Formats: sequence, C-alpha cells, structure tokens
Amino acid sequence: MSLTSPLRYTPDKQAADRWLSDLYASRAARAGQQVTCSSHDIEAIVGWQVFLADLSRRGFSAIENAGLVTVFCNDLPVQRFGPA
Repeated sequence: MSLTSPLRYTPDKQAADRWLSDLYASRAARAGQQVTCSSHDIEAIVGWQVFLADLSRRGFSAIENAGLVTVFCNDLPVQRFGPA
C-alpha cells in the first residue's frame, strides 16, 4: 500500500480522530521523535486522505516500508541512506 493509495471507503470520523489523538499522545511523538504504525490501520481506521492532511497540518513527514509507516513528529528534514 502506498501513501498515495485511493481511499476505498469512508472511515468513522470519531474513530479516526481518536486514533490520531492516541498516535500523537505517545511520549515519543510529544518529544518530537518518531512513531510507527501499520499502513493497514491507517487505511482502515483513518483513511489516507485524512492521515496525509493531518501530517501536513502538523508539519510532519512520514515514510512507508513493508506495511509500516514511520511518522517523524517534527519538522526537520528527513535524509535517506542506502541504495535508492
């Protein structure tokens, strides 16, 4: 699943808000570090459009690999190392 996958259905807004709130309430997120979540959970609970809009609103960035999404809970640039 890529970060630009189309939304397949509309998730419940209250569940989405609660999930996002819980994600960013973690100690790591509050400290400006990174949090990891399942791309399946994003699609099923929040929806990609809502998730990406929330990332943008917060000034955060994220990467996806092997079904996991790592969110960098700060506005610092992300550097990638290794082969492209």
